[in-house]
Amino acid sequence: MSTEQLLSMARETAPKTIKGQQSRRVIEAWMPAVNELRAKHFTYLEIYDWLKARGVDVHERPMTFISAVSRRRRRWLNKQ
Repeated sequence: MSTEQLLSMARETAPKTIKGQQSRRVIEAWMPAVNELRAKHFTYLEIYDWLKARGVDVHERPMTFISAVSRRRRRWLNKQ
């Protein structure tokens, strides 16, 4: 592989994380859907499966998702 090809590939590659930060998901964008599903008595684990089945970039581990989304939902509801 030539130097130019490597340089081109490096320019096209975006890091998965920013240095010093974990990958950030925009949980706020999910809140209307999460709130609607919680109103229909879905558990957070069911919501995790529901979002994942629809191709949403949710957390890899369900427990991480549950912790983050439940905390974020409480803040989101307080702002409403």
